[in-house]
Amino acid sequence: MNREKIIEAYIENLNPLRAYAYSVVHNADDADDVVQEVAVRIIQATDAGTEIRHAKAFLYRCTRNLAIDLVRKRRDIPQDDEIMAQTASTEPDIQDADFKLSLEQYIGTWEPEMKEAFIRHYFEFEPLNSIAEDLGMKPATLRARFHRMRNKIPKSIFLTMLVLHVLQF
Repeated sequence: MNREKIIEAYIENLNPLRAYAYSVVHNADDADDVVQEVAVRIIQATDAGTEIRHAKAFLYRCTRNLAIDLVRKRRDIPQDDEIMAQTASTEPDIQDADFKLSLEQYIGTWEPEMKEAFIRHYFEFEPLNSIAEDLGMKPATLRARFHRMRNKIPKSIFLTMLVLHVLQF
């Protein structure tokens, strides 16, 4: 089928293609972009010498593939409101940050020797092996305990305290 017939089929099916793209991407502007990209694909395919036997099937297949690609791209790149929602659901309330920045609030109930070991490793950067030796345990055991202990502290507070400590040096 030649380029003129495919373009003619494209023009005849422009509104149904736009509606089909919209049903996948759920956004009118994105649907228009997808339909416009289909026109580019027609030109690329005919320039490359691709034989298109069924114009309507080609148009809908291109529309579907481009729309799905757009949805996947959008899913991989979190939007600003999604980032805020994720942060709000996993991190403590920002308004309470001033009293929650105290690391002592989270590690105050730990055994004194583990609390000291945690601070020595993460804030004084002492090697894990020497701390494990001082405590009389294997490094793998201490690493596992540190992992469990770290998980009890919200990441934002742990990282903030770590950065503040590093900046003091």
